Amino acid sequence: MEHILVIQNSPFAPAGSIGDVLKNRGVSLTTIRLLEGEQKDIDTATQYDGLLVLGGPSNAYNDEGYPQNLVIVDIIRQFHKLQKPILGLCLGAQFLTRALGQSYCSNNGWEIGFTPITMTVEGEKDPILAGLDSTQMLYEMHEDSFSLPRDSVLLMKGKHCVNQAFRVGKYSYGFQFHAETTASIIHTWAKGIRKNDPEKGPQMVDLMFKDMDKFFPAQKKFAYEVGNRWLNLVKEVKERNKKATKALSKL
Repeated sequence: MEHILVIQNSPFAPAGSIGDVLKNRGVSLTTIRLLEGEQKDIDTATQYDGLLVLGGPSNAYNDEGYPQNLVIVDIIRQFHKLQKPILGLCLGAQFLTRALGQSYCSNNGWEIGFTPITMTVEGEKDPILAGLDSTQMLYEMHEDSFSLPRDSVLLMKGKHCVNQAFRVGKYSYGFQFHAETTASIIHTWAKGIRKNDPEKGPQMVDLMFKDMDKFFPAQKKFAYEVGNRWLNLVKEVKERNKKATKALSKL
C-alpha cells in the first residue's frame, strides 16, 4: 500500500476528485492542516511515498500571517530532495515554486471559472499528460501565480495566466488550476464569498458558476486520468527505491 501525505491548506479545499482516485485505489492518505495550527512531526524519509499539496486562500509568501508556511516549504523540499513524487495544486504549486527558489508572483487580478488551458510540446510528451486532449477547460480560482522554477518544464499554458502546469525533474509537478475541484466544493466557496464580500462577491460567484454543468464532466475525467497516472508514478518510484535498498543490503 502506498502512503501519501496530504497538506490541506483550507477546510474548504479538500482533495476532491484527485483524493477520490487515490482512495479508490487503496492508498493510505494522511491529511495535515498546518495553516490551521495543527502540529505534526513529519518523517518524510520513511513514512510517505508521495506528497499532495492542496489549494487555499492564504499566500505562500506571507510568513507573518501564516508562520506555518515555513514548515510546508521545508516538507516540500524534503520530498523533492528525496525524489519522491509531488503534486501541488494552485496554492500548492505556488508553495512548490517557493520551495525551489522562486519569489512571489502576482496574477494581476483574479482568474475565475473554467478556462481554456493548452498543452505545450513538452506537456504532450509528459507521462502524466501525454495522450490527453491538447486543450482542456479547467477550473481556476486564484489571484496569485508563480514564475517557473529553474530547470523546470512548462507543460500547460493559458492566455491570461501563462504558467499553468510545470514539472521539475521527473517527479515534482505544479498545477495552477483546480483539477481536483467538484461542484460541491465550488458551492461551498461561493457561500463563503457571498458572506465575506457582499459588494464584489455576487459578481465573482456568477463567474464561478458559469458553464459549470457543461465542463465539470470533462474536468472530472481529466482529474481521474491525471490522478491515476500520478499514483502510477508514486508506485514506480516506490518500487525503484525498494530495489535500490535491497541491492545495497547485499553489498
